[in-house]
Amino acid sequence: MRYRHIMLALGLSALFAGTPGLLWGGADAEQVSELRTSDLRLVEQQEIGLEQAVVQVRRDIGGQVLDAHSREDGDRRVHVIKMLTPQGYIRLVPVDATTGELLIRD
Repeated sequence: MRYRHIMLALGLSALFAGTPGLLWGGADAEQVSELRTSDLRLVEQQEIGLEQAVVQVRRDIGGQVLDAHSREDGDRRVHVIKMLTPQGYIRLVPVDATTGELLIRD
């Protein structure tokens, strides 16, 4: 379903950009290649939200969420979730916003 929304958005942007050939099948190979490349860039830029990261950490680690925020770490965005673990420890759990991977070291 998400793919259809992306393709619809790309088609509409092509129409407004003055290249209706992309919508009506008159596109040449270069235009199709550009469309595929921009489609891939849109998919690569998808991120999990802060709320999704909180749910994931709560499910995987357990405990109570004390705080949650996002920050830039070099060239990537990281969600940082501050948890009170069931054992009573406070733990900062970083989550890669692009992959959803927990960036914790045990």
